[in-house]
Amino acid sequence: MKIDFGTMLETLRGEPLETMVQAWDEKCKTCGLQKVKKIQMSLGYACSEALLGMLDTDKSEDGVSKYKRGELAGKIINAKEPIALEPEEIVQIKERIGMTYGPIVVVVVYDLLKDKENGK
Repeated sequence: MKIDFGTMLETLRGEPLETMVQAWDEKCKTCGLQKVKKIQMSLGYACSEALLGMLDTDKSEDGVSKYKRGELAGKIINAKEPIALEPEEIVQIKERIGMTYGPIVVVVVYDLLKDKENGK
């Protein structure tokens, strides 16, 4: 079954699940620092950020493993339509989501990926 990584995430109340990101194209006129802006998280954003992020436990990870995580993140980021992933890729995404985010993102993403690693 294919996964639509463009799916926008919502809270358990059905409200947009938002996060703050750097607005690379905007700087504060007073202090010169990058501004931040609020965006609604997509499934692809949450998954790619979890895969690309470096956790304390990743410091001893070898280069090949890091490359594979980056390659999977690239596949998600560049997906213009729903894509199929291997069951082990979905398991890896869920593991990274669980280590990276708090309960609200975990439950929302896990529910969206439910049964996908079994091909349903």
